[in-house]
Amino acid sequence: MKQKYKKEFNLRLLICCFICLGSVFTPVMAEPEQNDQLPALDCIISPSKSIDLSSSSPGVITEVLVKRGERVTKGQRVARLDDRVELASVQLAKARAAIKSDLDGGLVNLNYDRLASARVNEVYLTHAASSQDKEQAERAVKLSSASVKQAKEQTKIRGLELARAKALLEQRIISSPINGVVQRNLKHQGEYVDEDPVVRLVALNPLHIETMVPVQYFGKLAIGHTAQVYPEIDDQHASIARVIAIDPVGDVGSSAFGVQLEMDNPELRIPAGIKCDLKFTDKVVAKTDEQDAAPLE
Repeated sequence: MKQKYKKEFNLRLLICCFICLGSVFTPVMAEPEQNDQLPALDCIISPSKSIDLSSSSPGVITEVLVKRGERVTKGQRVARLDDRVELASVQLAKARAAIKSDLDGGLVNLNYDRLASARVNEVYLTHAASSQDKEQAERAVKLSSASVKQAKEQTKIRGLELARAKALLEQRIISSPINGVVQRNLKHQGEYVDEDPVVRLVALNPLHIETMVPVQYFGKLAIGHTAQVYPEIDDQHASIARVIAIDPVGDVGSSAFGVQLEMDNPELRIPAGIKCDLKFTDKVVAKTDEQDAAPLE
């Protein structure tokens, strides 16, 4: 009997141990699927800007000032068109704007007519001049004042004409609107351009990262999320990129949606137009079937 009770006790003790072990390991087994991060993704590094720079006015290129692969700064001259006509127009407008004789003559007449009018008024008070003489003197003052005003308006118009001529001359200069790099020369000296681009400029700081994320992760990424980017030219060192755009429309063929990130590249160490690998550093949890089927509260 003692041996029978001993076997029953050992069996109950073993069952209790299994129950305790089961209660310890059950939550750990359910944890991984809830904390899975978004896997590494393929991506492409692109310029943040790509500009086919053209001229605002048609003409013949007299000089291209940059070469392929050359760095340019905002406002730097890239090319110049034939500007002989515009340069002559500026010189003519400067000469016209410098004309002051009509204004000076008007001021002389105005001063004289004011003095004459004052003398007529004095004589009129002594009844030595008629009212008609007084009116004529006042009329002369008004005409002189109008002449001076017209001369000032003409001076202003000539200044505007000079500004217009200078603006037309500046249009013969093609300048870079960005800090970037010349990717390609599209036109050369002696060629005629109308709406055709002259050079192609790209901005490489910052760079844009394009990737496709599986559609089940839609809504789990947000603007500002960060990721580690490994360019194919140096897949051992990561650079940090930030999410700047998330496509609201997915791609049916790949069951994915596009995400764009921005990555600093101050020394232009990383070129554009290459492949890369991307790993989001923020925790991203995919939607499960249970979450999709859950009723709205």
